[in-house]
Amino acid sequence: LSKKTGPLKRPADIYRRYYNMKKFLSVVVVVKNGACLCFAAWVAIWGVLALAFWPGASLRAGQLLSMLAASLWIGFLQWLCFVREKGHRLSYAARTMLFAAGLFPVLAACAYFQKWFPPESAAAWAGFTALFFLLLAVITLCFEAVFAIQGKRYEGLLGEYHRRRAGQDAPPRES
Repeated sequence: LSKKTGPLKRPADIYRRYYNMKKFLSVVVVVKNGACLCFAAWVAIWGVLALAFWPGASLRAGQLLSMLAASLWIGFLQWLCFVREKGHRLSYAARTMLFAAGLFPVLAACAYFQKWFPPESAAAWAGFTALFFLLLAVITLCFEAVFAIQGKRYEGLLGEYHRRRAGQDAPPRES
């Protein structure tokens, strides 16, 4: 057996494998949660649009599966751009652009091959592109608003903590 797949002899080896599996599973959970939320929102939005604009419309199995595959990709991109620790080295705007650059071609391919709309229609592609960037902007602005509110809340809690700490006597210093 190779060194990597051989028997575990030292506690450090056991911990390392446990830690790597735990880290992997945490990524799977983040991707799964993002994909589930995305798919649910996607189907709900599609349902509302279908009721409003295409009363007789229905989803084919291929369309649903392409939505599911794209949702999994979105969950992975969310982890890659916004959750993973190394992703935070980039500015938020750069991460959003990376997210959009990774997502748009996949969605366009799904739309083309599963015929989400008539693929030969330039107006449909223009609407698809406009809707993509509009939703990206709206979702980004919503996250910005939520983070600003949370930031103010945390600043208030931190200020309260500092006021309480300043009001207490400092512990005696040991010589």
